[in-house]
Amino acid sequence: MGDIPIALIVVMLAFLIAGGIFMVGAGIKNNRIRNFGIGELYEAAASAIMVALFVYLSAVIFGLIPGIFVGAINPYALSLHLITTTINSAENVYSGLFSVYDYDMYLSTLSVVVGAPGAPQLNITGTVINFALLPLDIYFIEPTVVVSGFIYDGIMALYAEYYLIVFFAIAAIPVFLIPGVILRVLMPTRALGGIMISLAAGFYFVMPLLFAVA
Repeated sequence: MGDIPIALIVVMLAFLIAGGIFMVGAGIKNNRIRNFGIGELYEAAASAIMVALFVYLSAVIFGLIPGIFVGAINPYALSLHLITTTINSAENVYSGLFSVYDYDMYLSTLSVVVGAPGAPQLNITGTVINFALLPLDIYFIEPTVVVSGFIYDGIMALYAEYYLIVFFAIAAIPVFLIPGVILRVLMPTRALGGIMISLAAGFYFVMPLLFAVA
């Protein structure tokens, strides 16, 4: 929110430039320049409305001013809390599965040697122990490996989502909104500026809400 005044200053400069073009056209009685200045005033007004709406939504969402229909809803706090809770739960499940898997793998490596004084030793591991532990390997060890892999991939995806939301919270305004407003001032880059303003709104409002709902 600290970068919002820069966007407002850019909007004021857009009004100043458009007003200057209009006054020049009116002064030299050139309707083409005057009409161009009027069009630029409309574009500056559109940019001002976008920035004002962005500021209002930010203030309502983060509780700086009371909303008309709803109270403060901080999508970043909600989404980051849900992701952190899910990560902790998944890591606990992963640790528990790994502990049981490690113990079962230890059991599956045991060997039994039978011998008597004066007689050669007989290793019955391959014929008795492995056969007895075969259901354990089929019904638990192998499924545990597969499930643990899925859980690990999910944890990595949640960490990626977490840092992606943090990036959106930090970069949406200075990286997308302010350059978008600046680009909307210039006629050749006006479409690109509108796209960047839309991306800023999507990154700053929509993405954390989607992560919170999901």
